[in-house]
Parts: sequence; C-alpha cells; structure tokens
Amino acid sequence: MRKNISILYQVTGLFLLSLVITVFLVSSENFLLRQKSLDTLSTEIFDNQKILFQKVSDSFFQRMEYYAFDADPGKPSIWRLRGRRSPIEAIKSGVPRRIEIAIEPQYTRLLENGTLDNLSILSKSGEIIFDFAPDQATGSFMNPDLAKRLSTYTFTRQSQQGFVSDAQDIQQYIVFPIFANATVLAYVYYGRSFQALTKAFEQDSNSLLFAPSHDRITSDQSSGISGTENLQQLLGPGLQTLSNKVHAVAPISIAVGENESATLYFAKDIDAAVREGETFFYQALAISAAFLILSGLVLFFLLRRRLRPLGDAIEVLDSLAKGDLDAQVEKKRDDEIGKIADALAVFKARIIAFNAMQRDAREKKIAQQSEILSQTQSLADLLPPTRRSSMHDTISELETEIEKTKVQRVTSGFEVEDDDISTLFAKSFSSLSRELSAQYGELDNLVQERTRELEVARDKANAASDTKSKFLANMSHELRTPLNAIIGYSEMISEEAEEEGFDWLIEDAKKIKDSATHQLQLINDILDHSKIEAGKLELYVADYDLGEALQFIKNVSQPLASKNSNVLHFDFDDDLGVMHSDETRLRQTLLNLISNACKFTKNGDVRFAVKAQTIDDQPWVSFRVEDSGIGMTEAQVASIFEEFTQAESGTAAKFGGTGLGLSITKRLIEMMGGSIQVSSRPGEGSVFEMLLPRMISADGDQ
Repeated sequence: MRKNISILYQVTGLFLLSLVITVFLVSSENFLLRQKSLDTLSTEIFDNQKILFQKVSDSFFQRMEYYAFDADPGKPSIWRLRGRRSPIEAIKSGVPRRIEIAIEPQYTRLLENGTLDNLSILSKSGEIIFDFAPDQATGSFMNPDLAKRLSTYTFTRQSQQGFVSDAQDIQQYIVFPIFANATVLAYVYYGRSFQALTKAFEQDSNSLLFAPSHDRITSDQSSGISGTENLQQLLGPGLQTLSNKVHAVAPISIAVGENESATLYFAKDIDAAVREGETFFYQALAISAAFLILSGLVLFFLLRRRLRPLGDAIEVLDSLAKGDLDAQVEKKRDDEIGKIADALAVFKARIIAFNAMQRDAREKKIAQQSEILSQTQSLADLLPPTRRSSMHDTISELETEIEKTKVQRVTSGFEVEDDDISTLFAKSFSSLSRELSAQYGELDNLVQERTRELEVARDKANAASDTKSKFLANMSHELRTPLNAIIGYSEMISEEAEEEGFDWLIEDAKKIKDSATHQLQLINDILDHSKIEAGKLELYVADYDLGEALQFIKNVSQPLASKNSNVLHFDFDDDLGVMHSDETRLRQTLLNLISNACKFTKNGDVRFAVKAQTIDDQPWVSFRVEDSGIGMTEAQVASIFEEFTQAESGTAAKFGGTGLGLSITKRLIEMMGGSIQVSSRPGEGSVFEMLLPRMISADGDQ
C-alpha cells in the first residue's frame, strides 16, 4: 500500500475527530441550555402560580370578611341587629334553639352563595357555643380541640384570617369578635373548605394542586393523577413525571396554625413543550451526524485524488535513495505538488554531482593513505630491528584500510566517508583546544562583571526602598494635619447647622466628615505600614483593665454594625482581669477585624467572643470574630494577609479599602507575641481568631 494512504487516513481521521468534538461540544451546550431553559420555565411558572394562588385566596377572604360585617344590598348584617331578632341577644341567652333560629337563615344564605361551609359561635374561653355545618350527620370540621387552638392566637378585638388544618382537611377561615355593650361577647368562625380554593385555582391557572398530607383538599381532577408519591422529595421548582407526562412542579408552604404549616405542590403540564424540545434536539443531532459522515466522505475522496501525485513523488524519492537515478516524477501542475516535483529534479541532479565529488574525494583519500603508507614504511626502515615488528602490524592495518576503500568505491557511492588522515585530526583537535581555553577566559571575565553589576543594582534597590519608606512617613504626617482640620470644621458646621435648623447642610457636613475620616484611616494604615517596613513601629506596653477596653470596643462597634443592618453579639468571660500589653494596638486590631466583619456582612450576625485560656501554664486571651457574610475561598484565605491584597479584584471597588488593614493587623499581633487564624467558606461567612499572651515585655516577647 502506498505511503500517501496513511497520510490520507490520518488527515481524514483528524478532520472527523475535530468535527465529532465540535458536534459533541455544541450538542452538550444545547443540552445544558435546554435544561437551563426548563429550570427557568419552571421557576417562572411557579412565580405566576404563587401570585394567582394568593389572589384567589385573597378573593375568598374578602368575600368572607364582607359578609362578616356587611350583607347583600338592601339587607342589614345580622351581627348589627338589635332586639329580639338579634343573634347577640340569642347568644347572650345561651339557649341553643334560640341561637339556631336567629342565625340559621343567614348561615343558609352564605352556604348557598358559596361564601362558607362552617359557621361556629365560640366562647371567649374557646368552647363551642353553637356550630353550623353542611352535613351534621358526617360530622363538622369544628371540634373542641380546634376551638381551643384557635382561641390561643385568633381571639383578639380585630378580625383574624388564615388557614387551619385538622386531620386530613384544611379550611380557609376568618374569626371576628361580636360585642355586647362594648365588651367582647363571643367569637364567630367562618370556615370554607380548602377544596373550593383548590378547584378555583386549578380552573384559573390550568394547573393542578396536590397536598400529600391532606388528601381531603385534593380536587377530583388531581386525585386521578399518578406519580405523586415522590412529590415530598422535591425541595424547589423542578420537573416531575405525573401520569406519564412531564409537569413543572414546585412546593409552597402555608401556615395552618400558630406553629404549624402544610406543604402544597403546584403542577402544570408542560409535556408538549418538553417533547417538542427533545424532538428538535434529536433532529439537530441527526442532521449533525449526517453532515459529519458526508463531510468525511467528501474529504476522503478529495484528499485521495489530491494526494496521488504526492505518492508518486514519494516513490521516486525512495528509488533515488536506493541508487536508482533513472527514476523521475512527472510535473502535472504548478501547486505545492508541482514544487515537490521540481525539488526532486534538483535533488536528483545534486545526487549525481555528489556521486562525482565522492569518487574524486575517494581517489584523493586513497592517494593520501598510500602516501602515509609509503612514509610509514620509510620510517619503519629507520627503526631498529627490535621495533620493526610492531610497525609491520601498523603497515598491515593501513594496507587493509586502503583495500577496503577501493572495494567501497565499487559497492556504494552514496555514503559520506570519514576522513582518517591523522594530521587533519590533530590540527582540528589543537584548534578546538585553543578556542575552548580562550572561551573559558571570556566567560569568567563576563561572570565577574555581571556580579559587580548585580551588587550595584542591589545597593540601589535598598536605597530606593529606604527613600520610599521615608517619603511615605513624611507624606502621611503632612496629610494628617489638614484632614484633622477638615474633620473638626465639618463637626463645627454640623453643630451650627443643627442649631440653625439647616437640615440640608447637616447631611453634606456628615459626608465631608465621613470622607475625611476614611482618608485619615487610609493614611494611618499607610503610615503604620511605612513604620513597619522601616522597623520603627514601637509598642507602648502598660497594664490596663481588659473589661474597660472591651467596653470601648462595644461602644465604637455598634455604629459599624448598624450601617449594614447587622446584629452584634458579645460573649465575654466574667472578670477578664488585667493585660500587660499595648492597649492602643489591641483596640486597633480588634476594631479592624470587627469593621471588616460588618463591612462584608449585610442583614446578618457578627459575633465577638473573648475567652481566657491557659497554654503551657501561661495565661493567654482568645479574641474571636465570626460573621455570616460573603465568605472566602481557600485561595483568597491564603492571600488575605498579603500587603495591598484583597479577597478578589472587585472588592476594592465594591467595599473600599487599600488591602493594608489585615496585613498591618497580623504584623501588630505578631509584634505582641500572638497569632491569628482564619477559616471561611464562600456564602457562609468567616472566622478570625486572635490569640495574645496576657503579659508581654516592652519588646513584644512573652
């Protein structure tokens, strides 16, 4: 088989492989997009169902509330009647028959117009005075236990509404008080079966509603659906197969008591849309496969036709390599294959010329070897007889080499022969030795020169670093004075504006003060950083009451927490006693940690705990700051204490800061002989735990 066949199959295979990978990636992306679209569709359907369910339930509540305080046009509300016909007087009498006669006509009207199913009169202590139900023979939804439960959270001077469950049933209810002489006489319970709400919702939304824990509220339409036994495993909107059809299913929880809830499941048939999407996906996949096969066949036949002249060229090249100088390739076109044919013709001419040169070189070599042999024989004749025997062996080897060279001229004409002339080899070796010696000397001089340049560059870098630290320190001192003045003037403006009643000016003055305070803090961080780099930051060690220092922290940190609607929790040991360290630097580190926790937490909790510990018989104090904020990844935690580094690139733009706070905090803690540990998870929050010795010396040692 010709060599171009393997190239043909390789190129075709690579092309088909690239197409397969492309089709696979595109199909995978389409599949993922389809799944994402279905998830989005399920979520949108659930949002619409939730809104519609709320509207339907609200309409039912409004209807019951209307008939609780009003009546049909032209008719008075029975709860506002007075005299012998008044239900109030009947309830005050306590005679069941009189209560029934007074209220039953109203109950019948409300039952017939679909407003309610149950009407119960309950005493203030939660006992049933009288109960109206659609079918007393099968039992009423209202029972003594339910009445007692309702009395614990619905008996107020205002009407209450909601849902309540009992056994397998749920009712939509409204409870309102009735008064006698401005005093609550009893409470009236209007209850309507949840099944009516289910039917109305299913009709309006063209959906289904399931309640696995409350079978009685399921409609006739939903009761015949199979596959609902797995609904309780669903935690959010998703797809579920019900009665062999794909449905968008989502759970929703409703309160059915003071501390009780029931889970309902909305289901909408989207089987047609899903099947249509699957059909489109498989059709696209089939078309891609057909295109893939067709492209492979077209490429295969096209390449086979185009590569046939290349195969002929390869065969000619192989023949030339074997010594067949009569082989040649015919040039048929001026493309790359034609250029290969021209190159082969040039190559053939070069081989012919090379063979001629090789023959001449071989003849010269034989002549040189013969001359060496002649001179060696002459020298051998000059040697003493005892040394001539060894020279005869050398002469025999030279004669053998000359014969091999003569035979080789006949058998092969394409190999480049080695030059065995000893004088040329010696000259080459001598020249190489001199060049290597000279090169070694130059490299040694170059290394010494580069070493001197690096030493100069190192000294310049050290000098530049010292200059930078001095500049930062001087610049920070120069900027703090005007910033302190700005803060002071803004406070004076704010006080005068408050006295004069210029409310609009107070907010602007506050913005000026906050901006100046923020800039002052940044400058202080830069100043501390420059002092640390220069090794000039000193600790002022003294005894102080740790409890009083923590009270200062509590007072200062409360505004930090309220800025993002966070809640601060404090957990301090009783009688923390006295610490011997730098109180100012301790406050600085703690406020920095609490400020960061409050800044990266919104509507969450920040916990600050201080505990006394004993480690290796030495007293220590643990400071722990924990938040429920955005958290960090392991990679972000690993770089959080680096200078001018924040958790991610967008943090500075979103939350502000220079990235020096935690770096300075860590350096200060280490100067006070302590350590700091960080643990965090994205989306769950972070924990910073600082461990300091209770007693340190003036240089920061324990």
